[in-house]
Order: sequence, then structure tokens, then C-alpha cells
Amino acid sequence: MGDIAIKASADSQKDQDWDASVAYTMGDTVLTFATDEQEAHSIAVKTKLDAVSLSAEYTMQDKDKADAVTEVTLGYTMGDVTLGVTYDSANKAKFGDEAQTVVSASYTVGGIVFGAKANDKDEYEVSTAFTF
Repeated sequence: MGDIAIKASADSQKDQDWDASVAYTMGDTVLTFATDEQEAHSIAVKTKLDAVSLSAEYTMQDKDKADAVTEVTLGYTMGDVTLGVTYDSANKAKFGDEAQTVVSASYTVGGIVFGAKANDKDEYEVSTAFTF
């Protein structure tokens, strides 16, 4: 409906999972409100301003007392260089790309992408990808 999108889904299984959300788009910004059968209410915003992108979501404690979750991703692109940082409070004990905090950088030259990542678990990754 124009700038507003309504989404609902349901599962006919015995636990009757369902999700519902309303999103409002204003230019490069999308604001979303969502809930589900666990009463895990959330609010999210995604936006882009020139070379900077931001995504943030907060999910409240649900009826099973699961912890509230905060997720934030910030990115910056300048030509062939992209920098990013991601934080997810639900990933405190996780490793790799799923760690609580991940910092990344990439540089593209021709068909080659050089990348580097580090996380709050003192893990580091350096990669190279080729495109033909």
C-alpha cells in the first residue's frame, strides 16, 4: 500500500508459529515494527545516507523471558573500499561471523576482492576472491 507494507505468516503445525510486521518506507529509510507468537516485539530501522549504511533492531524480552536483543550494523563504502562493524547482543558466546562483534574491511581491484575480518573472540580472517 504505497509506502506501507504489511506482512503476516503462519504455520499450521501444532505449535502454531506466526509472524506479523508493518514496514514504512521513507526514501532510503525503512522502519519496521514486528511481533510473533512469543510476543517478541521488535522495532528495526535500515537507512543509507550517501556512503554510510545503518541497520539497527531491538527485540524486547518475549513471554518465555528470552533476553532482549540489540543488533546494529554500520557500513561505509568509499570507492573500492568497504568497512563495516556488526554487533549482536544475542551472540555473546558465539564465534566466527556469528560472534557478538565483527569488524570487516574489503578492497576490490579489477575482479579481485581482498577481505579481512576480526571479532571479539580474537579470531581473524583474511581472504581473497576472484571474479572472471
